[in-house]
Amino acid sequence: MVAWVLSCENAVAQESEISTSSYTPPRYVSLRNKTRNYQNEVLQEIVEGDGDPWTRYLAIEMHPYDPRDYASQLAAYRSVAEVFDDDFVATNLTPTIELFQNILVTSENDAKLIPGQKVPEFTLANYDGDDRSLYTLLADNDMVLIDFWASWCGPCIADFPELKKLHAAYTGEDFEIVGVSIDDTEEEWKGGVDDHELPWINLGELKGWEGPVATIYGVNGIPKGFLVDSQGCIYKKNIRPAALKEFLVDRYGMDESLEEPEVETDDAQEVSS
Repeated sequence: MVAWVLSCENAVAQESEISTSSYTPPRYVSLRNKTRNYQNEVLQEIVEGDGDPWTRYLAIEMHPYDPRDYASQLAAYRSVAEVFDDDFVATNLTPTIELFQNILVTSENDAKLIPGQKVPEFTLANYDGDDRSLYTLLADNDMVLIDFWASWCGPCIADFPELKKLHAAYTGEDFEIVGVSIDDTEEEWKGGVDDHELPWINLGELKGWEGPVATIYGVNGIPKGFLVDSQGCIYKKNIRPAALKEFLVDRYGMDESLEEPEVETDDAQEVSS
């Protein structure tokens, strides 16, 4: 189950940083871009025209649209689909149309989930097969990192050691991590949990990129982390371990607790001069 909830008022929104650069590309780059833009304009006119269907299809297969302009690409594929028979559309166009539909919805949802808003409620099964409600989990903690990951995701795995340190250091401060796997199978998900010995709450959607939870959370890349409070208010989005550590240290202190203490033993050898 997935549901939207009302916005919150007290979370502090992040301010985006705008970087400037004085780099001037070589002249050939400008000429190449002009040529490519002209070519794409011509191809788009062919795709959106009323000419030969096969010519329109070949033109759209040359990808003349900005890769990030999902709306235009979806509209173009739909227009081309109108001039072909059902069998051709089902085999060659429908999968792409459905893909862009999902990408467009995911991107729109991603844009909605910003600091100062509330994350959607959902219920997923945990490692033991018990259904867990997100907002029930949030109510038991001060701050929670909702971490979207998969067993095949290298950057996700690379984050685990530092996340484990933070989890161990701040569990006493009611900080928790809720991992949400977008693996395709239970075997992949649980294998990843076991292999990496993940100590936090592990939930599995197991429907890949197109799962309802992944879609409503705008998951278009992983790892994707949302740092939220007990009310579900977003404090940080797309947060990685370094920024998470800075936030937790600023909120709770105890930076020294991230370092493992030295263990003193009775039979330690004495050092003599």
